[in-house]
Amino acid sequence: MGVVARSTALETSPLGGGEGSISEFFLRLQKLREIDDVVDLSRSSMQLEVLLFMGSKRKVSIDELSQGLSFRRKALNDTLRKLINKKLIERTEDDCFALTEKGENYLRELSRIVGGGENYAKLKGSAEEVGRERLRMLVKELATSLYIYNVIVSLGMSKSHEQSLSSLSKLVGLSEVRLKSYLDLFTKTPSRDLRLFYSYEKPSRLSGIIAKLKGTRPKCKTYYRLSDQGLSVYYRLPHYMKFKRNIFFRIIQMITRTGHPEAAIRRIFYITILGTVSSFVALLFPPFGYLLAAGWLFLVMILCGFVFLSNF
Repeated sequence: MGVVARSTALETSPLGGGEGSISEFFLRLQKLREIDDVVDLSRSSMQLEVLLFMGSKRKVSIDELSQGLSFRRKALNDTLRKLINKKLIERTEDDCFALTEKGENYLRELSRIVGGGENYAKLKGSAEEVGRERLRMLVKELATSLYIYNVIVSLGMSKSHEQSLSSLSKLVGLSEVRLKSYLDLFTKTPSRDLRLFYSYEKPSRLSGIIAKLKGTRPKCKTYYRLSDQGLSVYYRLPHYMKFKRNIFFRIIQMITRTGHPEAAIRRIFYITILGTVSSFVALLFPPFGYLLAAGWLFLVMILCGFVFLSNF
């Protein structure tokens, strides 16, 4: 029931206007990265709701926020402190809160992403016009769009533009069941211009080998692959334009065996930690351990250079 409702909401959103509309919609998602760097859309929805509520008012007290958004004062105090630290809001002399210039710019950019042609004044009035439930739906759909964005980038940079559902769920930090419900909105839709993915079942290489040795039927996994429409969207995303001719990123991609920049950085971090710990252990066995530690330090410097030149 929830998936059907979400599908209906998406079909009536900017996604539902044909091939040009979906391309335009996903092009607007390139700004989500900058937005997400300031307020994590998937984990800090309360901060975003507070900003949207404040966008419709010149200044607001904590009591107004608590009554208008139905949040506890303790949670609101913590959220307001974080927003002040990010310089998105400021405390006024009468102990109220108001948006800073940076906060105004943040909402203005959010207006362009969400509404396209809608102006900033319209977004500022949305809190009073559509109410608390509409704002929460807006936050949820932004987070969903970010998940879809990450999946498209990961598939686009992978060999054959396909990956297993389990790998994708680890990348975006969602359960397989929940991520599948999101991806199937763009897989099983009757509209070709919204069909970004294909899904199918096939055995992994390891399960195929084990099944042959045991003489049993191999266990299949769910895979997703970009459709032609999905590829056309991917080729317009900033990640593709940024990394398509970057040889240093290609080297990192080969080392980490992943095409998604965030996943690659994570794996480099794990490799660095593991190698550093091993080097400390090797120092207990001189003189060979000294040479090993020095060699690892040299490799880390080269790896850091590749990361820097990759323009992550």
